[in-house]
Amino acid sequence: MDPLPPPPPPRPDLPSWGTTIQTPTVGRRARPQLVTAAGVILIVLGAIGGLAGLVLLLLRQQDLASLGNVGNLDLGRAARGIGLLSLAIGALQVVTGVLVLRLSNAGRILGLVLSVLGLVGALGSLSGRAGAGVIALGLNGLVLYALIAHRDVFGRARGG
Repeated sequence: MDPLPPPPPPRPDLPSWGTTIQTPTVGRRARPQLVTAAGVILIVLGAIGGLAGLVLLLLRQQDLASLGNVGNLDLGRAARGIGLLSLAIGALQVVTGVLVLRLSNAGRILGLVLSVLGLVGALGSLSGRAGAGVIALGLNGLVLYALIAHRDVFGRARGG
């Protein structure tokens, strides 16, 4: 068997194919669009919830007294408590949305918890006004799906 002939010399009119290969740079992965959408939805839902809580807290005492009583429950005081709770959860949702946009694992976990709570609340509101309940159900479901499906892009080092 004859040995193979030597390769032909490189042509001067063609670029060299023997260039060095650059080593890939290691960096943070790009944020998927669905995760970006989940973060923005959390921020918007938090802002709306916080605004609703602020409105309930800023209502005058006369407006709250006109709500009356149901049994032993003073609806005016209940509205203040609901407003405070809504303001706190809204602020937590905004912070969680920012953490999700930063690809923080702690933000992902908080987002999962808040979206499950939002799903439970949306299911409870389906009996009254179906439109608002269906929208809340869809938005919280999308956030839940995005945070579960793309869990691999969130940072695991240093707890988030």
